[in-house]
Amino acid sequence: MRVLAEVARVWGFRLHVLVFLQILLMELAVIASGSLLFGVYGFYDSIVDAGSPGAVVVTSISLAPFASVVNVGQLRERLRSVPGVEIEERVYALVRLRNSTVILVGLGEEALKSVSSSASSARQGCLLIGEDLARELGVREGVEVLVYSPYTSLPYVLRVCGLASGWPYSWMLVSDLTTARFIRGFGSSQASVAVIRSERGAAAVLEALGSGPYGKGVGERVVLAVRSAGGNFSAKLYSAYAGEALDRLGVPVEVFQALVVAVCATLAVSALMLGGFVLAARAREFAVLRYSGVSSRSLKASLVAVLLAYAALGGVLAGLILCYAPLGLRLFGFVVRPAPSPMVLAAGVVLVWGFASAGVLGGGGV
Repeated sequence: MRVLAEVARVWGFRLHVLVFLQILLMELAVIASGSLLFGVYGFYDSIVDAGSPGAVVVTSISLAPFASVVNVGQLRERLRSVPGVEIEERVYALVRLRNSTVILVGLGEEALKSVSSSASSARQGCLLIGEDLARELGVREGVEVLVYSPYTSLPYVLRVCGLASGWPYSWMLVSDLTTARFIRGFGSSQASVAVIRSERGAAAVLEALGSGPYGKGVGERVVLAVRSAGGNFSAKLYSAYAGEALDRLGVPVEVFQALVVAVCATLAVSALMLGGFVLAARAREFAVLRYSGVSSRSLKASLVAVLLAYAALGGVLAGLILCYAPLGLRLFGFVVRPAPSPMVLAAGVVLVWGFASAGVLGGGGV
């Protein structure tokens, strides 16, 4: 403790402030970039919420749910042998509303009741608007709005009958399936996404659809991309919708992982340099401590402890700043904010502190 107190004293107030601000800025950069990257990666999975573990999300092979076309009648035929099957149909479409591109989703009657308390929400031609989206666009309940569909190249006049709440519907337009199919240009047996649940779980559904074995690495999110052409039916399994989109682009998921590593590595070099700067800034004072009998090991351990305290404090402040600052990336009406998860927050703190400590421990002259 005596050595730690001496190290803290010889740093001086200015160096304490400078080092803490550098650590805070680096942690903000690491945590914000990591949170945004993972937020964008999981964006489609968040808007296509399966609702419960063990559900299978079936799409066509597509870049996004609003580009997917699934033949629900064909799925029902292939799942006849699976007991207790429930198929929830959803229709997703990109539309223009008041010069903004937003996502419209068509839901079944039961699903509509769960996102709105309006008794008229299931009526054809009736539109629900998400609470956050309504506030953003200045749309209120009871007005008629003009919705333009790029799929049919037609405008549709719809009445806003109520508000939708809860993620992800608070940032979307919500309608019944029939209205959404008109806007999307679908037939009565077509949907963008089919969420399938079975009494026997996901394995029975995947086996019936011919996707192969249900591996443990897939996790709770099961996305099945199907292709049907000329009577042939094939299916490919993914653990996330983003994996399907990257596959469709011909980009391996490892490219995304490499991007995350590259961002972290760039900032890690800065943290490593910070460790060297800490040694160089007070080299004379540290030399005096060494001559007074303080071992190099004790001196460096004290420096690492100070860096740990600042990294922990910086992590807390970085988390608060990112949670409450009006920062975000807009995607189809949604605002993806860099609000960090505990895992990303901890990773940012460990990364900055670890490399800064490595710069201290690997530095000479102390």
